[in-house]
Amino acid sequence: MEKFKNEQQGIILLFTLLIMLTLTILGMTMIPLTVIEYKTSKNFSDYEKAYFIAEAGLEETIAQLNDDWENYIPTNLWQSLKDEDQKEQGQFKIFLEDIGENLKIITSTGKVGNIQRTIKVEIEKSNKYSLEQLIKYTVFIQKNLNLEDQVTINGDVNVLGSLINNECEITGEVSKKPLGLNIDNYIQVLENSENTIKEKSNKENDFYDLPNNISEAVENHPVYILEDFKSVVLENQKIFSGLLILKNVEILEIKNESMLNGIILFINDSKIENIRVIWNGNATINGNLITVRDSVTIVNKSKNGKLNINYMNTQDFLPNINNFIEASDFILKINYYKEVL
Repeated sequence: MEKFKNEQQGIILLFTLLIMLTLTILGMTMIPLTVIEYKTSKNFSDYEKAYFIAEAGLEETIAQLNDDWENYIPTNLWQSLKDEDQKEQGQFKIFLEDIGENLKIITSTGKVGNIQRTIKVEIEKSNKYSLEQLIKYTVFIQKNLNLEDQVTINGDVNVLGSLINNECEITGEVSKKPLGLNIDNYIQVLENSENTIKEKSNKENDFYDLPNNISEAVENHPVYILEDFKSVVLENQKIFSGLLILKNVEILEIKNESMLNGIILFINDSKIENIRVIWNGNATINGNLITVRDSVTIVNKSKNGKLNINYMNTQDFLPNINNFIEASDFILKINYYKEVL
């Protein structure tokens, strides 16, 4: 009996030793795997960080060019990027190349340890115009303009993108100049003007009915800022006069025998790719049709009648707010932005 007991204890001891040996082997195997996993995780973190550092170098360079486009020259040396505690997060290096009078290529490389990532950007300097300078055009479109039948534009047209003209008449010059407008500052000041009427919709497919308002004195021309309406409508035989700013409005509809006098300014975000100006019967716009970021299609809804867009001196429709707007004679535009692999 005692012999059996000793044999049983020996088996248990042997089994325990085997388990300990197995665990030891597994532990020794897991150590290099853990080290590899740690290194992989750290390398991925450094890989991401190197890109952000390259972006930071790029942003700093654009800021320097905005201050001094003609004379700014980077050091072409590695520069440290530090956090709030002045601890170095990595380094970046900038190379700047002139490829034209108003074009430069910025190459920004971020480095963390042995990992580097590079971003290349083409940047263009374009003149910044005030709204007063844009109203010399009857129609000013930053992207594409599609004209359907029975539209006559009496005045000059500037279209930065493509112009599709389906047998419509343009009596003035057609140009293609990249012009900039500091519209955000402009509208921010306008919102606080005493003549400004501001309405914002929170309903889907909502529309705004423009009033019949003929200003008797030029100092009373109103400013309307209408935001997030599906459409803004000028009903039959109405006359509207003023500065009309349409933010995130997809459709402007001008109905039969109606007339819109003044400045129409569209400002939309990426939710709307194409603005439609539609009419039925005979309708008239006297003044300026301007878009800052968008394409426009002018459509005859009823397939009869005619839309006349006539140049008119609209200087009197502009509030005198230039003294409140930050002055700058150019803006910087990024033409392409890509990582160099």
